[in-house]
Amino acid sequence: MTSIHNLRSLRPKGTVIGIDLGTTYSCVGVYRKGKFEIIADDQGNRITPSWVAFTDNERLIGEAAKNQSILNPERTIFDVNRLIGRNPEEMSAMVLVKMKEMAESYLGENITHAVITVPAYFNEEQEKATRDAAKIAGIEVARVLYEPVAVGIAYGLHEFQGVKNVVVLGLRGTAFDVSVLLVDDRVLDVIAWSGLEELISVESLNKTIERVLEDAKLKKSEIEEMIIVGGSSSSINVSDLFNGKELAMKLGVNKEEAVAHGAAIQAHILSYHSSSPDQEDILFYADIFALHE
Repeated sequence: MTSIHNLRSLRPKGTVIGIDLGTTYSCVGVYRKGKFEIIADDQGNRITPSWVAFTDNERLIGEAAKNQSILNPERTIFDVNRLIGRNPEEMSAMVLVKMKEMAESYLGENITHAVITVPAYFNEEQEKATRDAAKIAGIEVARVLYEPVAVGIAYGLHEFQGVKNVVVLGLRGTAFDVSVLLVDDRVLDVIAWSGLEELISVESLNKTIERVLEDAKLKKSEIEEMIIVGGSSSSINVSDLFNGKELAMKLGVNKEEAVAHGAAIQAHILSYHSSSPDQEDILFYADIFALHE
């Protein structure tokens, strides 16, 4: 059952950042002065590999860890978030510390709160492990969001009045996931999800879409909108996935940063910098565990 919550009592203090704690790459952003800003690392990279490594003298995180992996494979850990709930949360905490430090350096202030995204397949134990990792990193979690919900927020679906079904495709070269979002008067709910770890092809995507739509008890004709995100999004022709039907496509959001973008918008709403009294008082959202009940 999807639950609705009044968040007046959970109002965080100060700037709240949005963190995409991705399985392969992570990134951090902030929404301020009416626009989204991605926060780059000290080398100018807008996305940071979710890698951690240890040498005899130091601990390396992100690009530095990835760059030395060939020479130090036994003490290099990659795709850190994929293992969360099954390995010490300290690994994910190290990536979160990196995101926090980047934000503090960029914003010139101490950061205590963040909205953090997780994959749609995460269960309650993995969500708790994410919160534990954040606590180790010195971050209080203002909200944990499913990645497809964050993408929907980035594309403005949290402002949609009415009901519609939206497919979100996350494409990452050798892996992809497909989610169905039910949008119901500003509430975004993941009602079905599936993913594969293989090279992306129209054939494999179509099979996965059909499986997800079956789980959601929907037909292709009932999907009103599709959003494609990820580094491999430009390689797919949407019309090939829906029998030649052109679906509404969203523009204006960097497809590799869409998850962090949505997390930052949610973070901004939670920090209540809005001038709208209605938005300040109440925020409605779908329970993150509805998919697993």
